[in-house]
Amino acid sequence: MHISSDPAFCNEEAAYRFVEARVWPDGPVCPHCRRGDRVGRLAGKEPRPGAYKCYACRKPFNVKLGTMLESTHVPLHLWLQALFLLHACEPPVSVNKLHRILGVSSRTTWLMSQRFRDRLAATTPEPGPQGGPRMTFDEEEESETEGRERTVRRPERPHRYDTTRSFGAWAAGG
Repeated sequence: MHISSDPAFCNEEAAYRFVEARVWPDGPVCPHCRRGDRVGRLAGKEPRPGAYKCYACRKPFNVKLGTMLESTHVPLHLWLQALFLLHACEPPVSVNKLHRILGVSSRTTWLMSQRFRDRLAATTPEPGPQGGPRMTFDEEEESETEGRERTVRRPERPHRYDTTRSFGAWAAGG
């Protein structure tokens, strides 16, 4: 799929419809009070695209509220293009190339990619040292053993240590 062939990547209204269909499959839900029965489009002369109002708590909201897209001035269709390019390309697109493709400043694309990477790191569990799941230990032990004399190389600390620290941990019952 090419970015320019999908209207959600080119038009702001279509981008909001695209994201709303995925975030709210059963209709809009207020992120403040979690109700969806008393929600309507925000009316006015020129309403913001994708703006809703909850008549239960009387607060306005849109689909970006509570996500990494919240409080950014970058249009939603540019966010969708950036997320597509950052996620789908192997190797990932650089910030400079992204700035040339989207037509926004390199600082903006750097902030967009940082938000994406921060959110991705927050949802991905940290792997253990061998690549598997991280182990948790029930008991820990720290001891000092006689060992090779260790020199601290800073000139302001001329003394030597005559012990070496070791650390061990094991799971209970195993």
